[in-house]
Amino acid sequence: MVAMSQEETIFMKREKVLIVDDDLDMLSLIDWHLNRVGYSTSVAVDGLDAMKRIGECKPDLVILDVMMPEVDGLKLCRWIKNNEDGMISNLHVLILSALSTPADRALAISAGANDYVTKPFDMIDLVLRIETIFNQCSL
Repeated sequence: MVAMSQEETIFMKREKVLIVDDDLDMLSLIDWHLNRVGYSTSVAVDGLDAMKRIGECKPDLVILDVMMPEVDGLKLCRWIKNNEDGMISNLHVLILSALSTPADRALAISAGANDYVTKPFDMIDLVLRIETIFNQCSL
């Protein structure tokens, strides 16, 4: 048995996060940071790709950009929340978008999102919001 340091144990998480964004730089940045703090991550470059990846990687949370080609983030959020498969419809969704009006936020929340973060954002804030979603759902 391999002993782990306290720091390694703190950062060892079991939650899986699917990151969906058509901006490859943003996708890589978020992926790198979430891996760094211990999340298991998968990525998708658009909504159609995400629909396939959800079944393959079985994430606990999906981070969605709103403005994407083919299937945008709000449509994908509705698809997740209205899905007949309970494993999919119970996924947590965090919307990440450059759209910043209260109406944009309201549309995302009404589509079923658990939280809404506007770009640009602080990576620490994003990680804290993800942790909050997981903590609220484990109560």
